[in-house]
Amino acid sequence: MAILLQEKKAIPAADLMPFSRAVFSKKFDLTVRVKDVLDKQRVENYVAAFVASLGGIANPFANISSEMLSKMSRLGKVLDRMNSPYEHERANAFRILSGHLKDMSEVDIDTVKAVHGALDAGADLDAKAQVSIEKSQSCFGESGWMRTRDWFNKLTTEICRAFGLKTGYCSVGKVCHNGKAILGTLSAALTAGVIIAKIADNALTLAKREYFHLSDAYQKQKVNAFCVGFIEEMTTQFRAGENGMSEGAMRMGDFADMCEASFGWRSFDPVTPTKSNRSLSAADEGRSSAEKRKRDSDYEGAVNVFERQKVRALAFY
Repeated sequence: MAILLQEKKAIPAADLMPFSRAVFSKKFDLTVRVKDVLDKQRVENYVAAFVASLGGIANPFANISSEMLSKMSRLGKVLDRMNSPYEHERANAFRILSGHLKDMSEVDIDTVKAVHGALDAGADLDAKAQVSIEKSQSCFGESGWMRTRDWFNKLTTEICRAFGLKTGYCSVGKVCHNGKAILGTLSAALTAGVIIAKIADNALTLAKREYFHLSDAYQKQKVNAFCVGFIEEMTTQFRAGENGMSEGAMRMGDFADMCEASFGWRSFDPVTPTKSNRSLSAADEGRSSAEKRKRDSDYEGAVNVFERQKVRALAFY
């Protein structure tokens, strides 16, 4: 679905599923559900634009390249400073923005504003949301999971803890044995879900590339060991901080409890996740691979988005 940069009359929705598809290299499916939204079209645009800004799907904007979209999503913070009450901040923001626009042909300040607007769902950023990440299963060779993995659970727990989100297993799709679901505000839950899918997809892609030549049983052992090492190293970039959860994140936990009732979650004991063998050399290879990946600009954007969401969580009511 292409995003058209034009305003439409706001149409509310009581229960909206703005996104449900495979993301990144199609190893995981991401599904988003939102309750009581004020502007259906704006939420749909925001979710697609956000996932695309982190590389999860193809660029949904007509006539704007993926590279340009990534640049403009970063320029949003500069654009916000142009509304600062301080003249020197407005002048500095204008100087920075003007310098970038010189290097971006066929893009003007109005286009940047429109894209920035698509990356902002307004009041619906705090709507009740449920985001699920499931292992994909397709006829093109991508196999599902009979049970989730301990490294995937650790990744989900670490990312969500910083925002105070609730994680669990629910009735969306098949999220019982092959993934996790997240509850909280749309902004926080979507940020966590996309980052989890990005890291998990990257870990599996690198691991399978490394051990594709092994027999199925031995390959699974090596892949899981590689992924647990990769996740343990990568999550050092995505943690709550030395002081633990903020007060805002704790309030998010209370909000997530209300979401649990809204989305009809029930408590039950899921299948025990597959455990990874950390003693295998593949775990060290996974950690080494993550150390290299953390220095890539591709992850720099994800870290920046994570940190911005942590700041937003500080002020959550």
